[in-house]
Amino acid sequence: MLIVLHGLPGVGKSTLAGKIQEMTDGMVLGSNYIRRHIFGCDSYTCANVSLMPFTDQEIILSYRTILYCAELVLSCGKTVIMDATFQKKMYIEMAKETARKTGHKFVLIKVICDEAICKQRMDERVKNKTSDSIVGYDHHLKVKEEIFEEYPQAEFTYDSSQHDKLQLEELRLLLLPELPQSHNSAI
Repeated sequence: MLIVLHGLPGVGKSTLAGKIQEMTDGMVLGSNYIRRHIFGCDSYTCANVSLMPFTDQEIILSYRTILYCAELVLSCGKTVIMDATFQKKMYIEMAKETARKTGHKFVLIKVICDEAICKQRMDERVKNKTSDSIVGYDHHLKVKEEIFEEYPQAEFTYDSSQHDKLQLEELRLLLLPELPQSHNSAI
């Protein structure tokens, strides 16, 4: 199965990716990891990072790379959780094509968060240097206003500002419907 997380920077995709990994025993492929290792920009080591730290060419290359890695992992029979913004509809379509080409189920999960909570979380992570991302809330706003394309056909919407087990149980039932409902070890 190919699980794609779609949402603005800082809404909680990486945290959710970890929870889905526990549920599915899948592999998380994250754009932050790929970009750091391709472009050599580790968190907080880039002196004066602009609001848009990567060029359009670097972004498309990172999506092609992460999708190629997903294809390899899927071919080994393992679930893949893609932790990236997927800010353009074309990137989601590329991921759908990867799932189709490899014969795997495709699941799109839209991750949202209350703006005030998102800002608070991002400000705290930047202040404490506890995130693997190199961007702050200003980047979130810029992506939201200038770049992000909402993809309307998500199978599930996860609100990370609400930490309720019901939401995670509904997601688990979507991803792993064959498991008994009492299987709560990952929640």
